[in-house]
Amino acid sequence: MLVAALTGAVAFPLRFAPLAQQPDPFVTGYESACFVCHAADPQSFAPPRYPPPKIAGQDVDYLLLALRAYRSGLRNHHVMSSQIVEVPESALPQLVRRISTTSAARLPKYRPVVLDPDAVARGRKLAEANCVSCHGPEAGDTVSGVPKLNGQYPRYLLSTMSDYRLGVRRSEVMTEIVTPLSARDEADLAAYYASLVALRP
Repeated sequence: MLVAALTGAVAFPLRFAPLAQQPDPFVTGYESACFVCHAADPQSFAPPRYPPPKIAGQDVDYLLLALRAYRSGLRNHHVMSSQIVEVPESALPQLVRRISTTSAARLPKYRPVVLDPDAVARGRKLAEANCVSCHGPEAGDTVSGVPKLNGQYPRYLLSTMSDYRLGVRRSEVMTEIVTPLSARDEADLAAYYASLVALRP
């Protein structure tokens, strides 16, 4: 269920450290453009907008599939679809490896999202019944080509579930899973996965 969506403008310039102070790979190659949005302050996206998803630490095969889907038109997003055409196909495998392995030390740090512990507990039960066979939560449990959800922004997860339910994004498995969920169920699932540690920043 994921990679990049941006429903509003990002304020430029973003306040990152001077380039000389940022170690490779954050400032080199195509990934520097990726992190302008994907490492932006999530609090700068007021509802109904939502932050672009965290991608550092994401499954490499999933990132590659997602970028190729944007390139081919299988997935559509006004920012992602326009940016990916600038990247040669031959550069994609290295790009996704560099994105996935970017450490937290190379990315900005933001205040953690405050989560309701009761929602997290309910979300864990829902995840165990519906999500863990593909998405984990343990890092080694994620199926190759399926996105990691651990630590993902809850508002992004909510938007993604809504897209599957409405048919904006297409997956028979995901649509079957999210269609019966109530609004509280979705919020609880988002809270649970946001409470875990993996994706960065």
